[in-house]
Amino acid sequence: MDRPWAFEQAAKAAVTVIEAVRPEGEPAPPHSITKLPDPIKSSMLNVGESFARTALLAVHSPDRGPTASLIKFGGEVRDLLGPAANRIAEGSHSNG
Repeated sequence: MDRPWAFEQAAKAAVTVIEAVRPEGEPAPPHSITKLPDPIKSSMLNVGESFARTALLAVHSPDRGPTASLIKFGGEVRDLLGPAANRIAEGSHSNG
């Protein structure tokens, strides 16, 4: 995780695997989501990214995780990442 070239190769490998199993078709949200009122609809349209940002918050600052399970998750992942966890930027877990 500390060597840029090796990290880039790992990132490319992960994207390659994810793209290999991508289902055919447009990634349109389910009709049930498009019928929701805002801001619920806006939140649901970005649920994947929102979850990732919440997980990043839990790893960046385990004590700020919104639930007990995310606090535990954040601490465990932070330990596994070692010094690389310190590269999670303060703003990487917020929108904007």
